[in-house]
Amino acid sequence: MHRVLEAIKIDQILKDELNISDDGNNLLLSERGINLNTANDVAASAPKQAKVQIFQAKDASGTDSKPIPGAQAGIALNHKVTELTITFDGILDTESLTINGVTFTAHKNKTIKSENRFSILGNNTANAAEFVKCINDSSHGLPDIIASNKSEVVRLKAQRDIGITATSRTSHLKIAEAKARSFLDIKSLNLDIENGFTHIIVKCTNDAKTHIAVTPVSGPLQK
Repeated sequence: MHRVLEAIKIDQILKDELNISDDGNNLLLSERGINLNTANDVAASAPKQAKVQIFQAKDASGTDSKPIPGAQAGIALNHKVTELTITFDGILDTESLTINGVTFTAHKNKTIKSENRFSILGNNTANAAEFVKCINDSSHGLPDIIASNKSEVVRLKAQRDIGITATSRTSHLKIAEAKARSFLDIKSLNLDIENGFTHIIVKCTNDAKTHIAVTPVSGPLQK
């Protein structure tokens, strides 16, 4: 059990583990709010998901635990993530991928940034570099996303909290999530205080074979 005594407190309720599916420690939550941050560090494909749900209980042993209505957060892979990778593996002319609603299409011999077309005249590394040019183009690229490549692997990083969603129908582009975060805000008023429910416990279920950690950040309630 972690008792919240300070004005602001950070607790490690579920440590970083691979493919964790477990219950965390009980956290006393009385007259305090909590911001729950789940961080997922993954290399897998949709539609797998990591999900966190908050239960309430009467004591640190989890007596009479029950869910807090609506208090759950999930991370669907490759959907609104903070970082992801795209591996080029013999992409063909006219094959494409869509990132945040914008479609980028392979062109057999020419990069045309204004049309979101990237050349595949070279090998996988050269083709990945041409794609990166389209993403980073100041006039026609994707704002708030930074692209880079190391050999045939492109890494996209979201700037600020826009999130990245990427899809492709071709098997010649392999999309894998690198990092994602989900935030969940609850207040002690969400607890059934009148019936003695003063503690919370976090339950994590994860079918994505990923690393996941849960860290509550608590502080005084806003009046």
